[in-house]
Amino acid sequence: MKLAYFILLFLFFQQMCFSQVVTTVYDSIGVDLRDDIILDNHGNIYCSDYGGTNVYKLTPEGILSIFVTGLETPNGLAFDSEGNLFICDNIGDRIYKVNSMGVFLDTFEISKPSGIIKQFDSDTLIFTQYGDAHKINKLSPDGEIISMHIGAPLNGPVGLAYDNIGQLYVANFNDRKIFKSSDDTLIYLATVPGPPSGTLGFLAFGGNKLWGTSWGSNKIYGIGTSVSDSTFLFCGSDAGGMDGTVEVATFTSPNGIYSNITGD
Repeated sequence: MKLAYFILLFLFFQQMCFSQVVTTVYDSIGVDLRDDIILDNHGNIYCSDYGGTNVYKLTPEGILSIFVTGLETPNGLAFDSEGNLFICDNIGDRIYKVNSMGVFLDTFEISKPSGIIKQFDSDTLIFTQYGDAHKINKLSPDGEIISMHIGAPLNGPVGLAYDNIGQLYVANFNDRKIFKSSDDTLIYLATVPGPPSGTLGFLAFGGNKLWGTSWGSNKIYGIGTSVSDSTFLFCGSDAGGMDGTVEVATFTSPNGIYSNITGD
């Protein structure tokens, strides 16, 4: 069984139907690439290891290196327009700003940051706080923290995604619920299926749908954005690490998921 691996979902749209193939691009025992995942403009993949201290970089040629180390629980990742990487260190209670060479530029002391995403039309960062806080905030380019929402219905918020018209979505890790966010208002969209103890990892938007990783049930779900509770099983079944078409591919605790800039 594959102990650590990246997955990429390649979506090839043909008329109203699409076929997908899951391909492992990196697999190594002893290296855990198991949390948030993001791509830069050069095709490099970055992934955080929540159970370790590193954020890793994987080149298109398959060369893996430690991009940043010395963290406590690296979690959410996001780039600004200048290519600086923002890293949520959850238990470390900080968000770090790192340049393209892995040099630390700034540190923001924030309790339990988890997910993070660049705002649709600016270099302001949107981030969630997982834990007692249950918050969504903005981090402005000048370092100001601006509150967006506190408390219910947030329940361990982690996943964040924008659609192609700038609508922000936020997902609860604990109860697998997804909401549309508009300023301080959260509008219920869907609950991703899963066992009672199941959890929802990160979100991505592509092909006019949201995609969520059901971490507790080894599955990936698609979520429609126009009708409430429009969810469907995209792929996954029992725990495993099998490549192939979505009908046969298997995953073990899928978590980070990302769509490229064109959403294909």
